[in-house]
Amino acid sequence: MSPKRCTFFLWVCLTLPHLQWGGPCVGGSGTWTIEVPFAAAALWAAGQRRVRFVAQHSGAHLAGPKAMPVGGETGFKEWESEDLMMAEPIVYGIRNAVLALEGCEEGRTSGACPSIEVGMRLLERLLKLDKHVVDSYDYYRQRARERPSVPASWLDVVSLLHRGGEVEKVLKNLGTTRVDLEKSTLNGAPGTCQVRLPPADGSPAVDPGVVLRDGLGKMPLLGFATAGSFSDWRQHRTRAVKNASDTQYHRKACVRAVGWALEAGFRYVDTAQDLDTQDCIGHAVSKSDIMRKDMFVATKLSEESDYWRQGSRVRAAFDHQINELRLEHVDLYLQQHPSDASDGMKHAWRSMEILVAEGRVHALGVAGHPPDELALLEKHGRKGTKPAVAYQKWDVYHRGVEERETRRLASTGGIHLIGTGSIQGKPFELSCIEDPIVKSVAARVNHTAAQVCLRFVLQNGLGVIVMSRRRERIVENLDVFRFELPDAEMQILNSLVYGARAGWQFIEGVSDALGYSSIHQYAREEL
Repeated sequence: MSPKRCTFFLWVCLTLPHLQWGGPCVGGSGTWTIEVPFAAAALWAAGQRRVRFVAQHSGAHLAGPKAMPVGGETGFKEWESEDLMMAEPIVYGIRNAVLALEGCEEGRTSGACPSIEVGMRLLERLLKLDKHVVDSYDYYRQRARERPSVPASWLDVVSLLHRGGEVEKVLKNLGTTRVDLEKSTLNGAPGTCQVRLPPADGSPAVDPGVVLRDGLGKMPLLGFATAGSFSDWRQHRTRAVKNASDTQYHRKACVRAVGWALEAGFRYVDTAQDLDTQDCIGHAVSKSDIMRKDMFVATKLSEESDYWRQGSRVRAAFDHQINELRLEHVDLYLQQHPSDASDGMKHAWRSMEILVAEGRVHALGVAGHPPDELALLEKHGRKGTKPAVAYQKWDVYHRGVEERETRRLASTGGIHLIGTGSIQGKPFELSCIEDPIVKSVAARVNHTAAQVCLRFVLQNGLGVIVMSRRRERIVENLDVFRFELPDAEMQILNSLVYGARAGWQFIEGVSDALGYSSIHQYAREEL
């Protein structure tokens, strides 16, 4: 074996935790031993829609120039900056493949493992690709306006992991890998359940809620969102559409789902100005037997033009919103991050403060604001009208915008964080409920993957909003208050952010029990 491979093999032996065979969750006094389906997760990530598209159109260009040419025989057009999110499933596929193959080297992955020679060669190649993908991600993210073509290193990953690829052939024959986790609690870390929740005693699911800052009252932890398919009918109002009955169909579906949510026990309903679901919420709320004081209704100022003219348009926008909602006040009014930020944002906030003074809004919040803008509103807001709530994209792969600084602002200012998009990923992003690793956790705790994804956010100390059109799923989502994820499962789920993170940054207080960050670190330092 060459000196380079000897060094790599030594690193594999020393870096990975010592793994032992056992039951689904067994171990000595200091460890849990759990099966993790790394191979299945790698294949799942490589099968994501955008990665499949690359595979189908790559052809001979895989061995071609440094960057895949635009258009032509490949069928590619210039890509938007958001296409950089394709790096997420690619690096997740790489790192899970590495851990599965390393488990084979140590004899802790079930199934038909490749020979040592083949395994070492594939491992070394995957580690190099991990470094190339992360480097190119950082490079192109800084130059997004140049709209580059797909980096060749990403195509090389596809050639390995996708259908017929060398790594894909190996992974299909592998089973789960046994991993030892330290039996240490997560107390004091962001993974702690910071909000005390009821134990799993079989009692009805009850949302304990959270008290907002400055005496602004209490809001539920779990909210019912009306985005996604409910807002499809908005397109029929703003575009020329032949079949106008579609509009009425989506509106009725929205009214029906909100009614089911209130009946099931949801008391927090979320909407936004640009979703055009405010009218259907108003209709459902007016039909409900639940008293208004027992509900919590949130909406957002989300139309870009309403941030212009020094906030003078805010009142008219809010009047229209509250008329659609058929309410005298809303419990939470949020700014949905405007693209031209600062000045327009500050002026709009002043106008929103007037609505609070008039009693038409009880609390103010923000949605999607980075830490510097959140800090700006925190500094200039008056007592009682400082941001009480902040919405952030939050799931097992994402932890908001600049998570560390956002967490610091939230903890020092008493801002309640709410996770959005915690179940279903956007285009090119990974979806929590489909991940084989998340599904394995769900099987061990005897709950659905969706419930695990939501419960994970709650046990990280956030609230969460969720949407569904199906009655049984709406009821199912409320069951997140009847169980808790064990520390071992939380360690696994907290690690996944390091498996999918292309733009690398270690998250303070969040441990990487599965070893994804070691893969990246080795690739950066040794290759």
